[in-house]
Amino acid sequence: TSHNETDWSSTQSATTQPPGTDIEILGSWVTGTTHAKEAGYNRALIFIANAEASTTYLTSVTYGEQAMTRVIDVNVGTSMRNNAAAFILNEAGVAAATNGTFVPTWSATPSSVAYASVFLSNVDQTTPIGVKDSNSTIGTTPNPIATNPLVTIDDDMVIVSAVDGNPGSFTLNGGFTEGADQSVGGSTGCTGVAGHKSATGANETPSATFTGTVNRQVIIGFVVKAAPTPPTYPDCNSVQAGHYRLDSDLNGDCYVDLLDLEIMANYWLNTNCATSGNCQGADFAPTNGTVDFYDFADFGAEWRQCNNPLDANCTPNWPN
Repeated sequence: TSHNETDWSSTQSATTQPPGTDIEILGSWVTGTTHAKEAGYNRALIFIANAEASTTYLTSVTYGEQAMTRVIDVNVGTSMRNNAAAFILNEAGVAAATNGTFVPTWSATPSSVAYASVFLSNVDQTTPIGVKDSNSTIGTTPNPIATNPLVTIDDDMVIVSAVDGNPGSFTLNGGFTEGADQSVGGSTGCTGVAGHKSATGANETPSATFTGTVNRQVIIGFVVKAAPTPPTYPDCNSVQAGHYRLDSDLNGDCYVDLLDLEIMANYWLNTNCATSGNCQGADFAPTNGTVDFYDFADFGAEWRQCNNPLDANCTPNWPN
């Protein structure tokens, strides 16, 4: 059987490739309270706040008038406190954001604060955050400070942030990439760091070493989960098995052509389709037992379409 009755283009070997599935950084880490949107798929926006204050807490954050979701928020100290907090915004929120401005709301104005943010792609939109952990200390030890090991899956990304109550700088350990390292507030201020590491499925332990006189310290770490890997369809049989058959592809060969029109003709005006598999699919939904002009109109809507993965001239109709 041929599909060349009206000059189909020649079949070529071209398997449809899915997009990358590992979480990637879009653009770069940015400091401050503005960050222009980055283009990408299945995005998530991470916002980090490192602060020093008395009894101040970060109560909420918006981006472009969209409410962000708290991931983790840890305070340590008595008369003075250090705070490390992280918030996330998913793809729907990023798309709906009207501008690139963060608005953090504090219970009271912090003495000093450092902000950092980063856009990610290929993030699981249903459950974006996996395991998370924190550690805090008052005094000069430990240094480095670390969380417990975090369980990851290949393609995930681990985010880390740490804050110390003195000026200085941090070094991230264990292969983490530093995104922002800020000393704010002068001699009485604090230092905050934020960074990331692509996961390979092994446990990852966020760890940061402070260069300077160690004071109150907080570290947070959490796993951002990668979007599920979409299935691939190497041939027509797998397309049919994956339930992506074109409605008008009545013979199931991934082409809507004269062979399918012949099936329509064979069942034309048949009034007993319920006993023949809806007339081999020619009685289109909503089925009424008859193949008529309503069904022909539905059939014609996909005329000359094809979704054969082995034909570079066909168009996939499955998500990728």
